[in-house]
Amino acid sequence: INYSRRYDFQKSAESLNGILEDVVKSLQVQIQVQKIQIIKALDPRLPAIACDPHVLHEAFENIFMNVLQAVGSQENQSLILKSEVIQGYVRNGTSDAALMAENRNQPEPAVAVSITNTGSVIPIEIRGKIFTPFFTTKESGSGLGLAIVKKIVEGHNGEIFAESSEDKGEKKTTIRMI
Repeated sequence: INYSRRYDFQKSAESLNGILEDVVKSLQVQIQVQKIQIIKALDPRLPAIACDPHVLHEAFENIFMNVLQAVGSQENQSLILKSEVIQGYVRNGTSDAALMAENRNQPEPAVAVSITNTGSVIPIEIRGKIFTPFFTTKESGSGLGLAIVKKIVEGHNGEIFAESSEDKGEKKTTIRMI
């Protein structure tokens, strides 16, 4: 993966759920070795989206690898993979008026993917930095993986962000793409 690479997306109408299933299948050996339970909540009503399936596969695989590394050897971990349609979503930095003017007074529905792992949180002091080029918490990391994922998601007119919480001893981190 190369951060300075300029992507020439070869977009076609694709099943996002199909891309996600392919990513899980490609990482099945590592998932089994780490004994991680995958819980899928993929909305079968998801419409096809205009995307470059190979590049999105690369982005989702990168996120999964980061999650698997974050979970490490912790016991009894689960990873929740969810897709859904969100009605009336307004993108960050886009005014409601501008969005509604573009969409005849109706905010456009959006497709969202959430990847949530239990058992770990991203500390608040670094949460806003994880998609920044060259930021890493790993000894051998380049700090480019999640920055490239962000570039790919934004190149598909999307947004990506991370959320972490700890409630009654339950820790979880969600990476969400819309």
